[in-house]
Amino acid sequence: MTVKYNASGELTMNDMSLKTIAQSFGTPTIVYDENQIREQMRRYHRAFQHSGLTYNISYASKAFTCLQMVKLVAEEDLQLDVVSEGELYTALEAGFDAKKIHFHGNNKSKHEIRYALESSIGYFVIDSLEEIDLIDKYANDIVNVVLRVNPGVEAHTHEFIQTGQEDSKFGLSIRYGLADQAIEKITQSKHLYLKGIHFHIGSQIEGTEAMIETAKIVLNWLKK
Repeated sequence: MTVKYNASGELTMNDMSLKTIAQSFGTPTIVYDENQIREQMRRYHRAFQHSGLTYNISYASKAFTCLQMVKLVAEEDLQLDVVSEGELYTALEAGFDAKKIHFHGNNKSKHEIRYALESSIGYFVIDSLEEIDLIDKYANDIVNVVLRVNPGVEAHTHEFIQTGQEDSKFGLSIRYGLADQAIEKITQSKHLYLKGIHFHIGSQIEGTEAMIETAKIVLNWLKK
C-alpha cells in the first residue's frame, strides 16, 4: 500500500499529503491511488498468465467511471463492463475499443439497446427473455450475446448483495427452465449469436464453497 505517514506525521498517498489535498479541494474528497489500482489489475493478469488459460479481465464501470479511469483500464489491457448509457458514453468518449465493451444489466431500455448496437459493442449480457426479442428486433447484423443464468445458489454474504438465489431479479433461472427458454429463443433468432454463459452470485464472498456449488450446477446444466 502507498498510504503512510510522512516525517511530519501527515497521512500521505504516493507521497502526496492528504491534508494538502483536503485543503485544496475541500472535504469530503475521494482520492484514488492510481499505482495501487494498476497493481491490482496486473495481479489478475499475472495469476491468469501462469494458468495457461485463454482469458479476459473486465473492469466493472459501476465501481467508478470517468474518462481517466477508462483510459487507465485500456492501458492495463482490461475489457470493460458497462450497465448504462452513461457508462457506455463515457467509455466511447475516452476512446475505449467498443469491441472490448460488454453491456450488462437487467433493465436495459430500448434506447440503450439501440445505442449499444450502433456503437458495435463486443457483446450484450442477456438478462431477460424480453431483451432477446428487443436486440433481435433492432439489430441489422449478427450480434454477440452472453446469457446470464441464475444458478439458485445462496452465497454466504449480506442479503443486499446476493444475486444468485432463486428469488433474485438477475439472470434466467436454471431450475425453473427460463435459461432453457432463453437458449431456444437465441438459437431461433435471426441476429443473435451465443458466445457464452455468465453467472454472478454476489459480492464480498469470503469462501469458495458457493462458487464451487455454482460451477457444478451450471456445468451439469450445460451437459444436458
